[in-house]
Amino acid sequence: GALATAVATAPNLENALEILERFGHVRAPFIRLLRSADDSKHTVAVEMQTALEAELLRPLIELVLLSIKALIESALGEPVSETHFVLPFAAPQYAERYRDILAAPLYFETGPESIAKISFPAGWLELPCPFADPSQHNRARSELESARRNLEGHGLIEARVEQILESCPDKTPSAEEVAKRLHLSRRTLVRRLAEKQTSFRAISDGHQCRRAEELLLDESLTVAEIGDRLGYTDSSNFGRAFRRWFGASPSAYRAGR
Repeated sequence: GALATAVATAPNLENALEILERFGHVRAPFIRLLRSADDSKHTVAVEMQTALEAELLRPLIELVLLSIKALIESALGEPVSETHFVLPFAAPQYAERYRDILAAPLYFETGPESIAKISFPAGWLELPCPFADPSQHNRARSELESARRNLEGHGLIEARVEQILESCPDKTPSAEEVAKRLHLSRRTLVRRLAEKQTSFRAISDGHQCRRAEELLLDESLTVAEIGDRLGYTDSSNFGRAFRRWFGASPSAYRAGR
């Protein structure tokens, strides 16, 4: 397909990874690749856009990380050992098989902020891809750009915003943060939502309403803590919003459940 062609024919590893980051969700909308770098290390994180059970999450993460590893090895021309991997789940019974296959440092993390990652020396980004072909690459990229515009222009922009909000259960991201993850400017996001007769505020408000009701079921959380998770630094503002949603205060609503 166009995604595989654009990646394989990219001029170098950095361009190939940029293609995956920018267009991966066009073919696999349930994941998002995010890249970051410092002076010596480049990291590709695999962010899930929807919650999955462990038996579905593990093979998907394995597939994505192994594909990125294969891409790096293709550019490098040899097996990699200077990478390291983070897997966002407890070590399974077959954990040693991971170490045999990946042949690189491997860490299992189970914290609420854990995310799948592969890191490697930043200097590798300039490595040329062995099948670089500017003509094929540009054609495939144009096809992906068209597919992305169609995807975001046929009612799915709202769904993508909702997916991003759902993927951040402990902190409601701002419109700027959501726009960045969609590779859009804030102005473009606002315009596209307006074309669908909605707004970021309306979608975020609906998300917070549902999330507030879910969190109230957790008796270990205070009302103030719930408000804080939803981004309300002032509990009185959370109380007003909650009464607008449900016609009762959070405490009264919880007591009546």
